[in-house]
Amino acid sequence: MTFPADAGLIDVTQAPYNARGDGKMDCSEAIQQALQDHPDQNRIIYLPNGTYRISRPLRWPFATSSTQGPQRATILQGQSRDGTIIQLSDFAPGYGAIGRPRAVLWLGDEHYTHERNSVRNLSINTGTGNTGAVGIQLNTSEQGCIRQVKIVAG
Repeated sequence: MTFPADAGLIDVTQAPYNARGDGKMDCSEAIQQALQDHPDQNRIIYLPNGTYRISRPLRWPFATSSTQGPQRATILQGQSRDGTIIQLSDFAPGYGAIGRPRAVLWLGDEHYTHERNSVRNLSINTGTGNTGAVGIQLNTSEQGCIRQVKIVAG
């Protein structure tokens, strides 16, 4: 899926984020910063086709409105389900304990409502040696979705 230049999406491969979907660069900081810079805005944080290696959870940002729940109205979308891959590094810190699950994508906890959070058109690979990895922790209400997402256990 591609978008017109004026669609208002946030492409993580462009400045100031400069993530590289080459499978080598740790893109954790770049993607997390894109999420943090656009909370509660219904903006699409966009990942073109490529492999985005991460070493820690990507966490949805706190909403800017004090009247809403803390994580809301944030969309992470890839170009295509099989072409956009979020790859957890092998033996990533904090992911090795079976009894203590840890999400690759964390969209909020159960104590609040989380309207309009979405993950679309991408794959998540939990890597090797990450026996406690959970692909997505999604809590949503009033609207939210996971569409065209594939989760692969390493």
